[in-house]
Amino acid sequence: MLIPVMAEFGYKGAYFTFLGALAISIFIVPDKEAVLMFGAILGHYPVTKAFLERIKRFLPRLTLKLLTFNIPVLLVYSLGIYVLGLKELAEGMNDFGRWTALILLGAGNLVFLLYDYGLRNIIAFYFYVVKPKIIDKLGGNRN
Repeated sequence: MLIPVMAEFGYKGAYFTFLGALAISIFIVPDKEAVLMFGAILGHYPVTKAFLERIKRFLPRLTLKLLTFNIPVLLVYSLGIYVLGLKELAEGMNDFGRWTALILLGAGNLVFLLYDYGLRNIIAFYFYVVKPKIIDKLGGNRN
């Protein structure tokens, strides 16, 4: 996870770690849609979240978080359907009714907000438990 890397080596180190993990996953993960989702949506979010948390007001911060999720989701599926010709992505949704895509996007937003909340707790756990009890005793960041 990028949280320890970001805490010990900063934002640049965390983004380079993310890019390295993405590059490796392109070659070893057989499900390219999963790699695309990791790269576009979830992989960078622990670092991006740190920037978003600097916004003091709740509504603008929440709006930007949801845009950070929704824009890549819509771009990835649009790319898959219209550029790569994966029509089965859209056809599979029509089997359950015309509102399926919106319902799935809404459910995705709820799951993303749960991910954001869980990530907040994992970050707190790292900074209040792991870092002081383990990392700092081992010498911490030696930059």
